[in-house]
Formats: sequence, C-alpha cells, structure tokens
Amino acid sequence: MAIDVHLWAIRRLIAQVKDRQHLQQILDLHVGQLIPFDQMAVFKCSRDGKTLNLYISSPQPEKADRTFPDYSNRFGKVLVSGQPAVVAANALEAGIRETWNAVFGRPDPEAYGEFMICRLDIEEKEPALMLLYNNNTGCFNTIAAGMPDELTSLITMAMLNISTAEQMQAREREKEMLLSISNEMALIRDKAELLAVINTQLRKLLYFTHSSISVIHEEEGTFSAFLLDPASRSRSHPDYQSMIATRYPVSGPFQEVLASDDPTVFNLEKLVPGGNMPFYITIHYEAGIKELAAIPLHGDKGIFGVLTFLSDRAGAFDENHLQIIKAVASQVSIAIANIFAGEHLRRREYEKETLLAVSYKMARIRDKNQLLTLINSELKKLFYFTHSSISAIDENGETFTVYLTDPESKSKTHVAYQELVNTVYPVRDGVFEKFIERETPTVSDYEEVMKMTSVPQYARIHYEAGLKEAVSTPLLSEKGVWGVLHFYSDRKHMFTQDDISIINGIAYQVSIAVSNILALEGLRKREKEKSLLLSFSHDIAAVKDKDTLAAAIKRYLKELFLIKEYIISVRNEDELTHSYFLYDLASNYVTDPGFERIRNNRWPIKGGLAEAVFEADSPVVFVINKVLAEGRISFPGAAFWKSIGVEEILGVPLKVGANKIGILWTHPDQVNDELILGISSQIAIAIANIMGNEKIASQFNEINSYKQQLEQENRYLQEEIVTAYNYSELVGQCQSMQRVYQLISQVAAQNTSVLILGETGTGKELVARAIHNHSPRKDKLMVKVNCAALPANLVESELFGHERGSFTGAFERRIGKFELANNSTLFLDEIGELSLELQAKLLRAIQEKEIERVGGRSVIKVNVRIISATNRNLENEVRMGRFRSDLYYRLNVFPVELPALRDRKEDIPALVAHFISRYAKSTGKTVTGVTAGAMKQMTNYDWPGNVRELEHLLERSILLSKETTIRHIDLPSRERRTAERSDEIRSLEAMEKDIILRALKQCNGKVQGPGSAAELLSLPATTLHSKMKKLGIKRKLLNF
Repeated sequence: MAIDVHLWAIRRLIAQVKDRQHLQQILDLHVGQLIPFDQMAVFKCSRDGKTLNLYISSPQPEKADRTFPDYSNRFGKVLVSGQPAVVAANALEAGIRETWNAVFGRPDPEAYGEFMICRLDIEEKEPALMLLYNNNTGCFNTIAAGMPDELTSLITMAMLNISTAEQMQAREREKEMLLSISNEMALIRDKAELLAVINTQLRKLLYFTHSSISVIHEEEGTFSAFLLDPASRSRSHPDYQSMIATRYPVSGPFQEVLASDDPTVFNLEKLVPGGNMPFYITIHYEAGIKELAAIPLHGDKGIFGVLTFLSDRAGAFDENHLQIIKAVASQVSIAIANIFAGEHLRRREYEKETLLAVSYKMARIRDKNQLLTLINSELKKLFYFTHSSISAIDENGETFTVYLTDPESKSKTHVAYQELVNTVYPVRDGVFEKFIERETPTVSDYEEVMKMTSVPQYARIHYEAGLKEAVSTPLLSEKGVWGVLHFYSDRKHMFTQDDISIINGIAYQVSIAVSNILALEGLRKREKEKSLLLSFSHDIAAVKDKDTLAAAIKRYLKELFLIKEYIISVRNEDELTHSYFLYDLASNYVTDPGFERIRNNRWPIKGGLAEAVFEADSPVVFVINKVLAEGRISFPGAAFWKSIGVEEILGVPLKVGANKIGILWTHPDQVNDELILGISSQIAIAIANIMGNEKIASQFNEINSYKQQLEQENRYLQEEIVTAYNYSELVGQCQSMQRVYQLISQVAAQNTSVLILGETGTGKELVARAIHNHSPRKDKLMVKVNCAALPANLVESELFGHERGSFTGAFERRIGKFELANNSTLFLDEIGELSLELQAKLLRAIQEKEIERVGGRSVIKVNVRIISATNRNLENEVRMGRFRSDLYYRLNVFPVELPALRDRKEDIPALVAHFISRYAKSTGKTVTGVTAGAMKQMTNYDWPGNVRELEHLLERSILLSKETTIRHIDLPSRERRTAERSDEIRSLEAMEKDIILRALKQCNGKVQGPGSAAELLSLPATTLHSKMKKLGIKRKLLNF
C-alpha cells in the first residue's frame, strides 16, 4: 500500500517536472522512500557506447553534464537485459569505481555498501542508466527483484519531457544566439571583429578548437587563407607559415566542399593515412586535428570562399552543429562582404594617401638611389614583392640594358648576376617585347617562360634564383616607350588586380622621376664633361711628346667614356697609308704576339676602315663580322682583333682644320659622339704639334748632321790640302797614259766599282779624282780613306762611324766615311792593308748598301760609289788567304792599271815642266827649266819612286838652285840605291819619328785639340795616333 502511495505521488509530481533539478528533488524525496540510497546518479549513454554523460547526481548536482568513459561489462549486461543488477561495492570493477569516485569522491573504506544499476529507456539509440548506492549491503536484493517497472518508466518519461524542454530551450537559445550573431556580424568591419564573434559566440553553440576562412582567386583557379585564428593548434607546426602563405589549386577536398551547399565533414584520422592529401590537410592532421567541417560562402557573384571549423575530437560535429554552421555561414558571407567593402575602401584611401605621398616624394628625387629607396619603402606597404628593377631601352630601340638594380634583389646570389646587369639584351626576345607592346602591366610566369624554345638569359637567371613571377609595365615619355619597370616575387599568384592597377598608376610617376633623374644626370655629366674638357685641354696644351699625350688620353678617356683601350693611327708622308702612332701600353693586346706582327704595318687608306672614317667625317662603329661578311671594306687586321675577342671597333677622325691627320680607334661602349669629337679635335692638335716637334727635331738633327758633315768635310779638306799631291791634273801623253785616259772616260759616268792598280807614286789618287770629277757625283766631295794609315781598331769607326758612348773615348756621335760619302765617291787607298774581319764588314756594306754605326742599333742606307787602289798583287793575296776572294771580285769590276814612270819616260819632260812651274811659283824662285844635261840625267834614271820621287827631287833642286835653270839633278847612284834602300827606308822612319817627337815636345805632350801636336803638324789626330803607335812613341815614357 505504501508503494502505491509513493508511486501515485511520483506520478503526479513527474507530470509537473520542468527541469533536471526538479526531477532530482522528486527522486531524492520519493524514490528514497521506496528504495533507500545514500547516493544516486543517472548517466546517458553515447550512441557509440563509449562514453557516459552524467545527467543527474545526488548529492553534488553541479557535476552534471560531465562525460566519462564506459569501462564496465556490467553496464553492458544491464543495457542488454534491461533487468536491474545489484553489485557489492568491494566487487565493483575498477572502471566504475573511478567514475563514481570522480562524481562523489571515494566511498568510505570501512563501508561495505552495494550498488543497484537500472536501465532507463529514453531513446532506442541513447539509453540511460540509474545507479543507486547504499552504504549497507543487502538493501537492494529484494527491491531489485520487485522493482516496479512503472517507477523506471516514470523516471524515463520525466527525462524525455526534460530533454524535450531542454531542446526547445536550446533551439530558442540558438535562435537568440544566431540572431545576436547576425546583429553583431552586420556591424563587423574588419577581420578581428569577425574572428571575435566566431570565437566567443559560436563556441557557445558548438565545440571547435579553431576556425579559418579561405577566399577563392577565381582568375587563377586558386584559394588562400583570408582569416586565421591565433588559437589555431596548427600554429605550432614548423610548416605553418609556409602553409598560410601558399595559394592552393581548387581541387581535392576543397573542391568537394564547393560541390555542396551544406557543411561537409572530413574525418582526418580516416582521410590522411589512407591517401595523398593536400599540404594544408596534412599539417592540420599532424597538429592534432581529427575532424573538420567546411561550408562554402556565397556572395553576389557566386561562391567566393569557404568557412571551416576544426576540432581535436572525432564526432564533434552532429546534425544540430552542422545546421548551426549552415545558418551562420550566410551571416559570415555578409560579414566578409562588408569586410571586403570596408577593406576595399580603406585600401583605396590608403593607396591614395600612399600614392600622393609617393608622388610628393618623387617630385623631389634627385638620384637613382633615392628612387629605389622610395619604391621599396612605400610600395611594399601596398603589395608584396621581393625587389624591383628598371630596364632602359637604347636609342635605336633594338636593345635594352639594366638601368636601376635593387640591392635586395634575390638574383644577387646567382653566379651570373654581374653578367645579368651588364649585358646588352635584344628587345625582340619573345618576352621583353610583350612588355612594351601593351600600355598596361604584364605578368610573367617564369615556369611558363622556361618552357619557351629560346629562354632569355635574364629570365633563366631569375628563375634559377628562385623567382616565380614578375609584373612589368612600360615607362612612357613624349617620344614613346623608353623603359620598363619590373616588380618580382618568389611566390606565385601574389599580384592581384588591385596590385596591377597600383603598378600601372605608379609607372607614370616613376617615368617622370627617372626623366628628372636623367635630366639632372645629364646636366651633371655635361658640367663634369666641361670641367674635364678644360682640364684635358690644359694638359693637352702642355703635351710635347707621345708619353705625356698617352698619359692624358688614358686618364681622360677612361674617366669620360669608360674606354679601356685605344690606338691612334696617323697618315704617313705618302698620304696613301696610315700607321700606328700611339697605343695604350696598359692594354691586353700589347703583349699578344699577333700585335707584334701588325703594329709596324703600313695600312692602305683607300678601300679600308680609314677611308670610311675619313669620308664619314664623324665617329663610325664597325662590326667586324659584318665588315667581313659584306666584303666592301678591306680589313687586313680583322683576324687578330677577332682572336682577342674584339667584336666592334669605333673610329673617330682626328682633324686639324680641314686636314684629316689620323684616327682614334677604340671600343664603342657608351661613347658620346659630340664629346668624343671635341676630345679628338684636341688630340689631333696635340698630335700635329708632336709631329711638328718631331719634324723640327728631325730637321734640327738633320741640320746638325749636315753641320757635322760640313765640319767633317772641312777638316777632311784641310787634311787633304796638307796631304794631297799638288797635282791639279794628270800629266802625260804617252800611249800607256792614253789608255788610262780612255778607261777613265769609259767608267767615269757609271756607278761601277773601280780598282786602281799601280806602284807607289804612280798617281792612283789622281786617277780616282779624275774618275769622280767626271762622274754624276762630281758636285759632292770625294771621300778618301787610307786603309794603311789607320790603326786596325779604329778603321771600323772611321769607315762606319760610332755612337756616343759606344767605346771608351767615344764622347760624341761621329759619322763615318761611308755616311760622309753618301751620294758621292769613297776612295779606299791601300785596300790591301785591311784585315780580314774588316774586309767582311766592308763587303756587307758594298753588297747591302747599308751600314750600322759602332754601338748603333739602326741600319743606315747609303749610296756610295767605291774606288779602291793598291800597290799589292791582290790575286796573289787571295791565293795566300790574306784577302777575301768575294771582296776582290766585288772591287775588281773595272780594273785600271797605271804604268810606272820608268815605262813612260817620254812623259818626263812634261812632268818636269809641270812641277817646276808649280814649285817655282810657290817658293818664289825664278826657275824656268832644266838644262839638256839635267834632262838627260833624269830620263836615264829608273825612278823607283815613280812620279812622287820625281816631284820631290825637283822641289829640292828648285830650293837649291841659284840660277833660273837647273843644271844638275842630284840623283842617287844605282849602287847606293841598291845597297842602302833598306837604310833609306829606316832613315825616313827615323826622320818622321824625330819630327813627331819635336812637335810633341813643343806642345808639352798634347796630342790632339787646340795647341796640340796634331794641329801643329796639320795631321788628323787619328793619323797622328796611328803613326805614334807604328813608330813606338809612348807619351808616358817622355819627359816634357
């Protein structure tokens, strides 16, 4: 009866149950009357049977809604059978004890209570368990057996009512929350506000670790991160930064999300290990994410992005959660649209402010470095790029070069970077030409460029340095496109349409800034050029020789034009050829063997490069390969210049007035035509001055040479006056002399070498003079060399001359007899006395018609007619090996043999008359002739000394004569001549030695110079030295 009363009360109260707290109060009050317990708990089982959710607990109701793992097989039996079970506390499984202890604390260790476990059928898939605990044992066995089904049904019904009420309340709360979220999102203007709403408000409705929003780049077919949660567990992953910076293709799981309007759930524990997932999925999984739910975001133009919620729990997103996500997605779409609009407006304002600031600053830029700093500091605030550069198109429009480089360039690490910035590139290369064909920016994908058949070098270097793409926009001026502005990125798809619009807008300002910079640089350059031209002009004015000119040219050309090497050629005197006049000694080509072979060449002007330069009257650039291919211009030196890598040559005419005197040859790099013409005109004047100075110096040297020659001839003539025979002409009419006259007349007009043979005193020198005086060379002095009178060590110097310092005592340069006799006749008397060594040198001089001074290095061309004389039998000398046969044959071209006086006695009367006339006049005597007896005396004499002996005897007789007629000639007897001939010779030598000694004593031992023995004796110093050596006279043994 008591059970029914309590059941009736429970039935009545449960019908009024509103919530769990109310249900707990009813169970504590009334169920406790039916079933005594000290502690009670009701758990709801999860659908997968793996967890228990605490629904009600008494006491300690505040621990409700906690979730615990289910470890008990006992629970499983109760759930299956539906029958209550009683279990002693000390027999309870460890898993149940841990759960119970977590709710109520550990039971009293002295108490041996028991548990009763009952099943409550709330829903088929979600049953519930009610656990009752009593500190005593044996309390539940009878009750469990008679447990009223109505009680469990009533409790189950109450829980269903509460669940329905809670769901209704949850729906209301969700509606209110969604409405609140909607209201809040309507006010959102930036990402931070959106993130705050999602993290604070949505977390009240569903569990997730973090969220993210991605946006689609439709034009690229990619998507990237738009909103990132700072609470993301993936932030700790080492590849997180790379993940959020990358743009991914719309494919795989992302494309699957876009295919549905409802949220799509991905279980990463099943998805990642089993397949090749995208990079971003793998990173989330490795960071501990087990499940994610994603839904597309729709805008006016279709799907623009994806909202994703990520959880570290599997099964975190149920149907209700997915409905919430779907409901909030539209609000997020609206919020993002507002953010886009706000960001767009703010960006436009910021861009305007930045571009205005850039425009203001650019107007004040004065150099390239300032421009580069401005681009990097200001434009990087607006869009991402690694670095920038500017290319300048050359005036011809066919090539371009790098004008401005960024020190932050990623390409600087490439080994070919210097080549990249210094190379001249063709405009028409398949890539660059596209930049200038359009007036708007062009995006270059380097991966696509690398697929081209011919990849430009600069593109290859950028690609190998890690760059992915670039935006290039033309820079315009009044004359058209003059350059291109480039922005580079190491990431793909980084330049948005907004970025490209900014670049397009900034290009005009950059073009104006660069134009201003170029104008200022041009002004500075012109000022610098003027200053340098003045300095150059000042230096050039002081130039006197090639060395100072070379120093000035090298200095100023390098500073002005960046020219490293040059050559100057000048017209030769023939006006038909030109030769190298000056070249850069510091250049590489100077030491090349090929240059050694061509530097002394005489290049024809007509038909060659020089003619082209002279005709153009302005600088001309020659492309060597083009010149050779066309074949119109002769270029003999092309092979050498090509061999050392020269491809182009610039020729600049050097003019003095209208006279084109030469050409400046150099490399054509960065040369200003107007400036180099100004420089070349000053160089031309300097060269003209140098050539004039050299000509004056040459003329001065020539005058000095003539002066020396005249002085030498004067001394020679003085020597000849003293030493020459006093014959003004040949005397004799005998048949043998007539033969001699005939030979003289035959050979005189020719240049043939003549060998005069005859005994001593027969007049060999007179014959030589007669031949010379009747030759075309008669207007110049015949030069005589007595080969027997010169010391062997001085003969070479006497014949060929010597340079200053060539040997001891050579204090000045002296010209030899060969030079003195140039275009005249050289008479080599006593040729048989020459040594064999000198014979060889003489032969060379006669054959080659050239000589070298002793100690000299240059060859001197001479035009000399050789007349030689000897009293020796040269044929016999050749046989004896004392005379060179080749020299003999060279000299004996036209032999003239003179008869001895004993063989032409019929000429003695004429000779006597001749000598009496001469010496009577010179001595002041009135001798007019000889008696017949004296004449007979002379005609009967043999005259071993020939005409010279006759001359000397007549001179002595005139001096001794006291009458007008010489009656007697003191001739040596035949016996005395034979017996005392050797003594007579010795007495002559003794007499000569005595004369020299007396002269030396009178001159205090001075041999040469003013007041010397040589001057006193009217002898050349060399002759006096030779005689002193021959006679054994040594100054150091004399006491003066």
